[in-house]
Amino acid sequence: MTRVTFFSLLLMKRIILLVVAAAYAANAEIVPPDRRITWNPGIPGGIPTYPVGINAKDPPYNAKGDGVADDTSAIQVALNACQTNKAILLPAGT
Repeated sequence: MTRVTFFSLLLMKRIILLVVAAAYAANAEIVPPDRRITWNPGIPGGIPTYPVGINAKDPPYNAKGDGVADDTSAIQVALNACQTNKAILLPAGT
């Protein structure tokens, strides 16, 4: 004969509640489609895109981008040298 303990009943209750909650969550939406809006970043005309003018890892800037070296001065030199309406590329590190 199997003996049912308080803890085994509590475990079964939690499993059943988890299954029921998962069933309801599978069909739930955070915001219904009829209440959604188009997101706007608050910048007239949207977020601008600029062509890359400088890669911060290229000479004479030589940013390392390894998460160890302090690239502050390299990025500042790149910022000072960058033309108007151009972007500075900060590629992923190693």
